[in-house]
Amino acid sequence: MSGTGPGSQWVTVTVPPVPEGLRPGACWRRTVTALDHGKRGGFAVLGEPLAAGADVRLPAGTLLIAVDRADTRPAPRRGKPWAMARDATVTVLLVHGDGDGDGDEPR
Repeated sequence: MSGTGPGSQWVTVTVPPVPEGLRPGACWRRTVTALDHGKRGGFAVLGEPLAAGADVRLPAGTLLIAVDRADTRPAPRRGKPWAMARDATVTVLLVHGDGDGDGDEPR
C-alpha cells in the first residue's frame, strides 16, 4: 500500500460514523489493502476493520471504505417471509497528509 514506506506521513482521521437511523451491525468500515477476486461483496475487501466514529492513525495514501446498508423493503422470497432487500451507500475515502511533514509513526 502506498504511504507505508520509510518516512511515511501518518495522519489522524475520524472514521465516518454510522448515519442516524441505520443499524450499526449492518454497516462497516475498513482500510483497503487489496481485493480478493475469489470472493463476493464486502468479503472481497481486504484490510483492517475500523470502528465507526473512532479517531485512528493511518498513513497518508490509505484508502478507507465505509459501507452503510439499510433494509428497504421485504424481499419476495418463497418460504422466507423475513428476508429483506437492502440498499447500500458505499463511500471510498483517500487519506491525505496534513502537509506538516512530521512523518510520525502511529502510537
